[in-house]
Amino acid sequence: DKADELLVVCGSVKPPRSAPCVALAFASFTEETYLFVGSQVRRFAGDRVEGDSDDDDDAGGQVVCSKIPDAISGTLPSSVLDERGCGPGLMSFDGEKIIVARSDGLYLYATDERRGALGFDGPKTALSCLGDGLV
Repeated sequence: DKADELLVVCGSVKPPRSAPCVALAFASFTEETYLFVGSQVRRFAGDRVEGDSDDDDDAGGQVVCSKIPDAISGTLPSSVLDERGCGPGLMSFDGEKIIVARSDGLYLYATDERRGALGFDGPKTALSCLGDGLV
């Protein structure tokens, strides 16, 4: 059934840059289904990624998108949508787009590119879509 197929899909995603996957979101557009993966390289005190700052906990990861085919075999090809990842629990699907929360704002993604941003500084600990709003 579809749930078993989606588990296979999750198992066939190669984490970007060998970074741990910390956020997953499935999105259905028309009759196609996509898997969005957020990864994050630095999660521990003292770990540094070139070019990151002390308040940038998203440095080093990526946001990628993979179209889920009807027949699943091997590793899914994916497209990098952003060279910055996201933290655990900071990715959600609102029915139209993927939203990623970072320390400097919210970023909106379609299956092929970043589609916009809403900037506001401050730490984010969780993100969820509820109806037409964000929590």
